[in-house]
Amino acid sequence: MKYSYMLTRSRRKTLSLSVRPDCTIEVKAPLKTSINEIEQFINSHGDWIEKNLKTMRERRTKQESFKLDYGCEVYFFAQKIPVIEADVKKAKLTDSCVLMPYFSDKEKMKKALIRLYKETARAYISSKLPYFSAQIGVNPTKLTITSAKTNWGSCTADRVHFSWHLVMAEKEVIDYVIIHELIHIIHHNHSNKFWAEVSRHCPQWKALRARLKFYSEIISIQNL
Repeated sequence: MKYSYMLTRSRRKTLSLSVRPDCTIEVKAPLKTSINEIEQFINSHGDWIEKNLKTMRERRTKQESFKLDYGCEVYFFAQKIPVIEADVKKAKLTDSCVLMPYFSDKEKMKKALIRLYKETARAYISSKLPYFSAQIGVNPTKLTITSAKTNWGSCTADRVHFSWHLVMAEKEVIDYVIIHELIHIIHHNHSNKFWAEVSRHCPQWKALRARLKFYSEIISIQNL
């Protein structure tokens, strides 16, 4: 099968292939690689391309089916709860739903929901940091809540940063990410010592980390 593709040349040494979220195929190639060699490379990965095109098309279908509006459902702490129009001044999280002021402009509704996510993330993570910091023996000086969609958390020196998207997940998953980043204050890479320390404070970390893949898909679908 012949595929259409975007080609980017650079001083790299090898060919690489990716399927973008818009279902376009991107090839990165060394400067002097011939078109014939590039197309042979693409055709040799036909099964991989078809599998990933199917995944991206299914994701796009789900994205198109999700519309942020009153009555839609969103995730907070692993619970799928509805967004309900209510006589409130700003979005409010309850045990069973999100209460949302009336907005005719859905972009304003989106901003109100994201503000609620950020407030919820800061409140939960701030409540957990002192306990886990004491257990691990570190003292972070600053907490930042980010809007990152592909990076759940990060650490720079003694400052920790977490994506608000984390509060879509189970609290145990959030706790794992907090522990992970706090340990990075001591171990700056993913060495054996790092993972040994993670295991000491969070023995089930592998299962919890695997759960993050599910929420990465939710982030992609809901585009928040």
